[in-house]
Amino acid sequence: MARVQKTEVSAAGLDGSGDFEAVFRATLARIEADARSIRVPMLELSAAVGISRANMSRWKRGAPATVRKIAELQAEIRRRQAGGGTD
Repeated sequence: MARVQKTEVSAAGLDGSGDFEAVFRATLARIEADARSIRVPMLELSAAVGISRANMSRWKRGAPATVRKIAELQAEIRRRQAGGGTD
């Protein structure tokens, strides 16, 4: 497994500095743009790495539940850091 660089963690919003859901959407958009630039359909690329057509369609409509939950965790941490307590 490749080592994750600190800058990659920060860019992905995993360090609490960003919105993980927004990063997910931006990353998906960048991947789609890259696929267009090399003239390879997203369905072909998705299939090559084992992502189903249904998943790609769902991801375009909204971030997966796991990504949304991570975004909620980030929001909760920010709320508590701002003195929001544990309510």
